Amino acid sequence: MEPLHSMQTAAWLLGIGAAGGLLMAGVRFTGQSNPPTWLAMVHGLIGAAALTLLIYAWWTVGLPAGAQLAVILLLVAAAAAPR
Repeated sequence: MEPLHSMQTAAWLLGIGAAGGLLMAGVRFTGQSNPPTWLAMVHGLIGAAALTLLIYAWWTVGLPAGAQLAVILLLVAAAAAPR
């Protein structure tokens, strides 16, 4: 596995997850109390998959310093997210 391929795949997954997050924000701004459950679950699953891929790549082949910082920031954001 090459770090570049892992980071590209994770970037695509994070982009899809971000689009889902924007969609959920749009649902909230339209006045509904909560977004659909399936959307929230897919959003979390995709984000977790991207983060897991980055951690695995860091553990096995290593990542550049900027990517390592991004993984740490994603872990902090995931820990601080409301449940």
